[in-house]
Amino acid sequence: MTSKRMPDHQFHQDSINALKAQDPSIALIFSFETTQRRSLAANLLCLSGELENAIRIPKEPMLAAIRVQWWFDTLANDASAHQPNIAPLVVRLRTHIHNDDIKRDDILKLIEAWQSCTMDETASSTDAWGACWQLIGRYLGDDEVGIAAQKIGTVLHGQKMPNTATTKQLDSAHLNALRLQVRKNRQWWLYFAAIIACLRLSDDHVETDDHLLVWRLLGWRLFGFNAQD
Repeated sequence: MTSKRMPDHQFHQDSINALKAQDPSIALIFSFETTQRRSLAANLLCLSGELENAIRIPKEPMLAAIRVQWWFDTLANDASAHQPNIAPLVVRLRTHIHNDDIKRDDILKLIEAWQSCTMDETASSTDAWGACWQLIGRYLGDDEVGIAAQKIGTVLHGQKMPNTATTKQLDSAHLNALRLQVRKNRQWWLYFAAIIACLRLSDDHVETDDHLLVWRLLGWRLFGFNAQD
């Protein structure tokens, strides 16, 4: 039985810094989590960011499919001597797998969700992002948290104009109810993600350059958030 490779401070710092570079506001919502939970969430979100880039950047669908398949094939196998200069994100995800932080099959299923976007030109990446958030919710909480995270994730990465059901899901009453729920299960990141989604529905960049956001998150944790503010 192989021993676990315990991540050091640099591992956790690299994980959160990678997410900060991708989405600074989302990185902050995990500020109150333990380093292991924060790193796992960050690396899963970074993986989805890489997969979205793999789909969006190439002009040819076949090239996009090849790029996504590379991530699948690389993470389906353990490290080998024949993989020089491997992406740091791959190393971090393999460490999570090796340490039983997450099952390899669950990461591969997430990649398959992104692969579906390369097979259908009309497919939206919103569902793949939802799958990513659901996976995070399952590992940081449970299946119920995963379902709630999936709904919030689709709003965070969805269309600017939401439907009526989405708007109602993020109104003040629902956010207050969610706050009461997370006070019991301690999944504060879920509440913060819902607030960021609400802010992005009203103004897509309202929180991007807010250097006081971490303090605002603390205030919302203590006193609640009003979607009408």
